[in-house]
Amino acid sequence: RPEDIDVGAVQAAWGEATVLRRRFLGERVHLTLALAGQPDLHAVVDRDHPARGGARVGVRVRDGRLMPCLDPVS
Repeated sequence: RPEDIDVGAVQAAWGEATVLRRRFLGERVHLTLALAGQPDLHAVVDRDHPARGGARVGVRVRDGRLMPCLDPVS
């Protein structure tokens, strides 16, 4: 779920992504993120989050929130 994705500075033990799109949703912001070799990832962050289009960011799924995908991804 987009709200289970942490987005922050690039750091050890986190994935690395590029912000493709930033869309305002009132008090929240929806980010579309590109990860090498993966489908786009969607995250929801606070409206004041510093990530902007083109920025490199660190990403991780919060503990206990990762759900396996059993369907093939194309």
